[in-house]
Amino acid sequence: MTLHQHRSRAVSLLGTGHALPSVVMTSTDLDRTLNHAPGTIERLSGVRVRHFARRDETAAMLAAAAASLALADIDCLVAASGTQD
Repeated sequence: MTLHQHRSRAVSLLGTGHALPSVVMTSTDLDRTLNHAPGTIERLSGVRVRHFARRDETAAMLAAAAASLALADIDCLVAASGTQD
């Protein structure tokens, strides 16, 4: 059988979820930390806000939080990750 002959089942996206690390740093904060003129980091990177994980926050914890949101009305979840935890 060819790949095309196996396409008998449809796949649908029924829910999504997201989670961000808890530490928030603005470009203004980063400018201050690095002793740059105000607005330098945002002008150079285009990024206004960054989220950093605490030492006790793992990718798996964030994935679990996002999955909880996604699974509200779903019976099955398929997930993949390239992280080590």
